Amino acid sequence: FPSHDKLGYTGKNLKIAILDGQVDLNHPALKDRILDSKDFVRENGGEPSRIATTIAGIIAGQKMENGFSGIAVDSKLVVGKVCTMEGRCYLEDAVAGVNWAIEKGVHIICINFGKYGDYPELREAIDRAYEKGILVVAGSGDYNDIFPGEVSFPASYEKVLGVGAVNEKMKRPIFAQYGKELDVVAPGMHIPTTVPVGTGIQSNLKFDGTGNGANLSAGAF
Repeated sequence: FPSHDKLGYTGKNLKIAILDGQVDLNHPALKDRILDSKDFVRENGGEPSRIATTIAGIIAGQKMENGFSGIAVDSKLVVGKVCTMEGRCYLEDAVAGVNWAIEKGVHIICINFGKYGDYPELREAIDRAYEKGILVVAGSGDYNDIFPGEVSFPASYEKVLGVGAVNEKMKRPIFAQYGKELDVVAPGMHIPTTVPVGTGIQSNLKFDGTGNGANLSAGAF
């Protein structure tokens, strides 16, 4: 995102927590950006998550030879693994991750998974983050065919910045969930980012999803 960088918005002194799967901690575009990481799902080892690594790249990926960079290249990341290798995200682990991020003194918490029911313990943890002045950002969800007109949790919580997606024509993609709880929209289609090393592409794969909008918003704010 060179244009954002040229404007001087680089995320300097910004600490951002990512709560999702396992980020590729050794990725060349990410390894110098990660301050700390913790595994809340207690898996023994496991491969880095493609989704979690794309989140980190969109937010803080370093400039690569092909011109790729994240939106907040000078920000630092705190990575909480709250989703398994299969993509299952357990709410008790998410609660622990939010509480850990608060303890780490982050400025922003970016949550990329979505659930379809209120979970009071997670809402209360997010409320605590809000009271500490932490911005919590989450994507609205990618299953509009199943949940039309509904925003997933935690994006629908009052104290979460719920982010939807638009395409290059500023139109809502067919998959993007929306509703009255939506706060902002951001680019969600064909976003360049990082994937785990060894997959054949390191920095120029493009992804779609409302989570992309949340990641861009986390870095932009």
